[in-house]
Amino acid sequence: MNTIPMARWHVQRSWPALCAYLLLVDIGLLLYWLVAMADILPPAWLFKGYHDPVISAWNWSFLPLDVLASLTGLAGIAFTRQARTAMGESLILVSLSLTFCAGLMALSFWALTADYDLSWWAANAFLMVPSGALIGARLRDMEA
Repeated sequence: MNTIPMARWHVQRSWPALCAYLLLVDIGLLLYWLVAMADILPPAWLFKGYHDPVISAWNWSFLPLDVLASLTGLAGIAFTRQARTAMGESLILVSLSLTFCAGLMALSFWALTADYDLSWWAANAFLMVPSGALIGARLRDMEA
């Protein structure tokens, strides 16, 4: 049995980077949806098929996932800063998992439709890759 307590995220040197990533992603997702709701994205920034009803429905299906990912991430940071670390770190893991899934689902869709627009791929890879790496690092830390 492992008797060495697991190092908490908030005391690790990587905590500021984790917070910065979460804040960037979570606030970015919320801003994206506000801009999408206001329908003010420049046409050059829209993905292929943006105005197709089926593709539009697919895009809007991410709204609950993205909002939940953002709210759990922001709440996780807040709880951790209030010394409620177990709740905070649990919420952060949920947020990272949802963010990873959102990026993976989008990249899978773009791959299946053979749509390789670098800007949308990069944005979704930014959701998926760091989230997956952070989840993996945390799980390895839990095993130590």
